[in-house]
Amino acid sequence: MNNNVRKITEGAMMLAIVAVFFIVNRYYAGIFDYFLNFIIPYALIIYSARNTWKSSFALAFSILFLSLLFGTFVTFFFTTVAVICGLVYSYGLQKGYNNTFLLLTTMFITTLSTIISTLLLASLFGIDVIAEIKMLETLLNSKSPIVIPANIVRIGYLSSVIISGIIEGIAVHLLANVILKRLKIKVNPITPMNKLKLPLWFAYLSFLGPVFIVVNESIALPKPAHDVVMIIAIILFLILYVFGIIFLICYCMVKYKKNLTFIIIAVAFLTSGISTVPIVILGFLYQTTPFLKSMVGSD
Repeated sequence: MNNNVRKITEGAMMLAIVAVFFIVNRYYAGIFDYFLNFIIPYALIIYSARNTWKSSFALAFSILFLSLLFGTFVTFFFTTVAVICGLVYSYGLQKGYNNTFLLLTTMFITTLSTIISTLLLASLFGIDVIAEIKMLETLLNSKSPIVIPANIVRIGYLSSVIISGIIEGIAVHLLANVILKRLKIKVNPITPMNKLKLPLWFAYLSFLGPVFIVVNESIALPKPAHDVVMIIAIILFLILYVFGIIFLICYCMVKYKKNLTFIIIAVAFLTSGISTVPIVILGFLYQTTPFLKSMVGSD
């Protein structure tokens, strides 16, 4: 009996918090719709972790009903995505799946929702993709000494949509881990930064990304296929860049402790125009050679 009362009380409390957010969001004409992935999943994750995964379905359907009651179609769409994300994450947490599964599934859901909302349902969300790309092209060409081709701007726009979804998934996963630890709920520990690594085959595959970016003009491909391959190449390029930054952070922490780490990383970002390629090469070597791994204790 006491357990059922606790479930109802905690569910009502979570629902009340979400309802307040929906009301505030409606008052401000839905400008907080894009933040739903940082509110709703945690209500379901916490409730499921403290009770059972199946019991969180009642809370999930109640949240969906509230989004229809206080929101628009856009609100309902993002609420649905957030609910699915929360339920999937809760299921993986209760089954004891590792952080890789939780992170990849979260990234997949958030990236897919970003693509759908930005590209496939753009008109319903009040987004004119073509106009935004043209405006971006005009802005870049007004600031650049060389003319940037329209296809490069289009590919960059599409890549940014995918990358923003990936970053959102990472943020949701990391924040969920922090919140659950604060609530004394058992979670798998986050892998230390110097232990993060790619499968060797994927590290070599990722190097094809920078290579394709360099030689893409000399490769004859149909336009749609070229755009898809170019987007994949940019993502692979950024993966190596991230691991290059990770190596710099870990090396600075080992060599200089915390004294110069922030300064060196800040300089790397501020000089990205000339440091990007060396950092990408560094990221590739970090993942494929034992020498650099041994320098930061990742072996």
